[in-house]
Amino acid sequence: MPETMIDVQALKRLWVHEVLRVYCDRLIDDEDRHWLYENVQEICNRDLEENFHELLIRLDTDKDGIVRFLSFGLCIVISIF
Repeated sequence: MPETMIDVQALKRLWVHEVLRVYCDRLIDDEDRHWLYENVQEICNRDLEENFHELLIRLDTDKDGIVRFLSFGLCIVISIF
């Protein structure tokens, strides 16, 4: 793990952020963005062995345990740190 990372979860949150930022910016419709978001959740749960919603709990604005797909114009707005 890089020395500048606080913990493993921070690195995983960074991965989620970068995937959504880099790839989502290139998608042209909400259906494709939704597909990407759903697949990132699945990969996070399966391959990173982290519950997507628990990993990004700070983004749970209504405190229901589910991080929503937040789309403002082009893509997802995420603040992970």
